[in-house]
Amino acid sequence: MSFQSELMTPTAEAEAGAVPAASRFSSLLRAELSHHTLLIRFVLVYCCVAMGVLAFTGQEVGTLGLSYLLAVIVPAVAVVMIRALGELLHHATSVRPFRWRGVAQGIRRSEIFSPAHVAAALLPIILLPVFTTAFTSFKLSIPALIPFAWDQALMEADKALHFGRHPWEWLQPVFGHPALTSLISYFYNLWAPLMMFVFYWQMFSLRNRPLRMQFMLTYVFAWAILGSLAALAFSSAGPCFYGDIVDGPNPYAGLMSYLNHADGSVKIWSLEAQSYLWENYLDKDAKIGGGISAFPSLHLCITTLIFLLCREIDRRLAWLSGAYVVIILIGSVHLAWHYALDGYLGILGAVLCWHLAGKLLRYTGEAPQSQGAEPTPAS
Repeated sequence: MSFQSELMTPTAEAEAGAVPAASRFSSLLRAELSHHTLLIRFVLVYCCVAMGVLAFTGQEVGTLGLSYLLAVIVPAVAVVMIRALGELLHHATSVRPFRWRGVAQGIRRSEIFSPAHVAAALLPIILLPVFTTAFTSFKLSIPALIPFAWDQALMEADKALHFGRHPWEWLQPVFGHPALTSLISYFYNLWAPLMMFVFYWQMFSLRNRPLRMQFMLTYVFAWAILGSLAALAFSSAGPCFYGDIVDGPNPYAGLMSYLNHADGSVKIWSLEAQSYLWENYLDKDAKIGGGISAFPSLHLCITTLIFLLCREIDRRLAWLSGAYVVIILIGSVHLAWHYALDGYLGILGAVLCWHLAGKLLRYTGEAPQSQGAEPTPAS
């Protein structure tokens, strides 16, 4: 049975009412296993390689599986609760007479609770905690495998690339105002929730399956190839930690002094995150979001991935996501997270991973195509 035949429309499902619900869902899961074959293989290969390297080098493997599983499940439960609450409010304010049965039917008929959507989201929900646990464990071990050795070289390359001045020095006259810095820091901190929102959007989306899979494959490639392999090869901590790991003058002392001074009048959220990472590094403790690695910038990589996805869906979303890429690029330098070169290579890496995923899907006969005008990411 083909994959498309498994994803029946509600009408088709109604006509197939004689088929037991459990049997229909089982068929959907089998189809999804086939559809997600590439994703499953790459996730398992990455996990085996990462865990193998850690075991071979005697590094500790983090026990974050349950924490990440909860981090994945809690938003899913929140989606269900928000959808149920929306249906309840709709019936309470607009439907007369109010009937609890009508509320239950409305919730049940919502597309995100359809067997097809649940089956499509189930495998990514299972894979994400496994993949993220392996990634975090590997990232935490990078300084032990290859101590931070590239910061000075990246600093010098940054300076040479930007006409003899450090990139933050070019940005400071424009963005060096506490209120503006705080705003940039706020948008920078929105990156993680935005990433999860887009991932969940694509998990439940059935409108363009090849495009959805290209996004998910690129997501895995980005963290595995750029966030692990490249991060290990060019082990670096970033400007905010430069003075702690490199002997001699700290060219970012002025920037850090400004950020700490600005934090006295407005909130600079990035400073808390940087303190969290440094304490985690010193304690050698496995925590969610832990691990220090500057090159390349995964913030820019994932933000670019979101832009590439939005570009295929809707022009308005492309403009919004493109503007966010610029904000993250500026913020990554202005907030002392990254060398500008980290961001440039993160953007380039995302584009290359996106095209690699597309080529693999075309090779398997699932060529991604533009969706044209999908006005909103509600699917």
